[in-house]
Amino acid sequence: LYIIFFGFYCLVSQAQQYRFNTYSLEQGLPQSEVMDILQDRRGSIWVGTNGGGVARFNGVSFKTFNEQNRLANNRVKKLYEDKQGNLWFISERGITKYDGKNFKKYTETQGFSNGVEFEVAEDYEGKLWILIKQEKGDGRIVYFDNDNFTNFTSHNLQLLKGNNVKAIAVNQNKDLIIQTDKGFYEYKEEKFIISPLNELLKGKSVRLYGSNLDKTPRILVENTTQKTVELYLYTNKTLVFTRTLGQFSLAEFLGLSEDKTKNIWVSVDKKGFFRIDGNGGVKNFTTNNGLPINTLEVILADDYGNIWLGAYGKGLIRYTGDQFTQYYNNEGLTSGL
Repeated sequence: LYIIFFGFYCLVSQAQQYRFNTYSLEQGLPQSEVMDILQDRRGSIWVGTNGGGVARFNGVSFKTFNEQNRLANNRVKKLYEDKQGNLWFISERGITKYDGKNFKKYTETQGFSNGVEFEVAEDYEGKLWILIKQEKGDGRIVYFDNDNFTNFTSHNLQLLKGNNVKAIAVNQNKDLIIQTDKGFYEYKEEKFIISPLNELLKGKSVRLYGSNLDKTPRILVENTTQKTVELYLYTNKTLVFTRTLGQFSLAEFLGLSEDKTKNIWVSVDKKGFFRIDGNGGVKNFTTNNGLPINTLEVILADDYGNIWLGAYGKGLIRYTGDQFTQYYNNEGLTSGL
């Protein structure tokens, strides 16, 4: 009887594992590297790949856009939709604007710089700022104006002379918040000032991580005593604690997204991803729960309750609450090479 009960218990435990469908090399995929994921205002999911251009998923199938469609480059590292509904595909060798019908690319000729990592910030008036990180770690800020990009970094001495730019964000007052190796600065009403954040965060290990949908800058702070990372919002020259994101270090943090029910989803190096609910409850999802891989470079909560995940070489993964579905290029997602 004990053996029968034990066997039944094991079957129940296995049934509690999350289900996922895998489309891999056996189905003809040479490689799939997801660099970024975006949901546009029409509900479509866009996927930037490391060599295959951009793939749009409409819920049924994928459609690919690449250099043959006038994309600046097929290694697309960052995706962004501006307040006008234009999509921006940012690649290692240029940026492409897509208005739903036409593609227009901008390269060094139009003031854009080559890079390997990118961050985007847009204020309420639609001014677009882009942080371009280059291979040697140097970061420069450009902004889009009069159909060209202007190098903002070169016009501000505080951002030169070995003071590398690490992150940017905008607030509700259209101010640009800048994190550098030497601290925080703010660009307010066309004046460059030292930010109050330097005093508020003195002696702490921190990271500026963009702004939320309300244009409030987010600050990640490592709590070395509890060995956790905490999320704060920077508003009216003060820091407002939001919630603890989980037990991991700031160096392990990879990405963050917030859904409509105020859950925060965080991807962490080698630890899968975390869900933090409005009451501070934390749940960790790993390969033990059915994830194909524990390092997820990209995480996105869409408007329909889906969580989209991307990892180098593992394609696009969708978590719907009770299962993981993994998309590879045999299903329409393009190869990474």
